[in-house]
Amino acid sequence: MALLNIREINPTTCIGFWEISETPECLRENLLNLTSNNLFIPEFASVTRQTQWLSSRILAYTLLRKFTNNFISLENNDYGKPGFEDEAYQISITHSHRHVAVILSVEYKVGIDIEIISPKVLRVADKFMNSTESNDAAGDLHKTLVYWSAKETLYKLYSKKQLIFKDNILIAPFALQPAGTLNTRIKTSDAEKAYTVHYEKPEEYILTYCVGEQNHII
Repeated sequence: MALLNIREINPTTCIGFWEISETPECLRENLLNLTSNNLFIPEFASVTRQTQWLSSRILAYTLLRKFTNNFISLENNDYGKPGFEDEAYQISITHSHRHVAVILSVEYKVGIDIEIISPKVLRVADKFMNSTESNDAAGDLHKTLVYWSAKETLYKLYSKKQLIFKDNILIAPFALQPAGTLNTRIKTSDAEKAYTVHYEKPEEYILTYCVGEQNHII
C-alpha cells in the first residue's frame, strides 16, 4: 500500500498522504478489511476517480483509528462535503491525479487542498484573484497555484457554498518559499474572520491546509 506518511499537526489533528499505485480491486479489498463488508462503495466510470475515492476513504479511516476504534460512517453532507456521521470528527479530503491527502481533527474545523502543478490555472486566475492578489502573483505559476489552493482550502473549511473566491476569500501578499504560512480572511456581508493557511511546495504539487476555529460539536 502506498501510504506515504501520517503527520501530527497537534495532539488532536493529523494529516495523511497517499500516492496511488494500486488497482481499484486492491484498494477495495483494503478498504473493506479496514471498515465493514457492508460499506457502500460507489462505482465510477473513471478508474482514476475510483482509485481516488477508495484511497481517500482508506486514508480517512486510517486517521480515524488514531482517535477511536469505533466505526463511523463517512458521507457527503448537504453541501457535497465528505463528513463523518459523528460531527465531533472533522475531516477534509483532497486529491489530484495520483496524490491524495486527508486532514482529520477531533477539536478543530479543518480544510485541505492539493493541486498538481499545471499552467492551466493561469488562464482562469482573474476569476478567483482580486487585483491585489493578481499584482502580487504577477503571473508566477507556483504563486498563483498557492493562491488558488489556499482559497480551495478555506472554502472547504467554511463548508458552505455562498463564498465567491474573488470577493469573500482574501489572501495577503506573501513571499513564496518552499513552505510557509499565509494570512487570510473569509469576509462575508455579516462577518469577517482571519485564518492562517499553511502551504508546502514539493516538486509535483502544491499543498495547503488550515486548522480553524474549535468545533463546537465536541
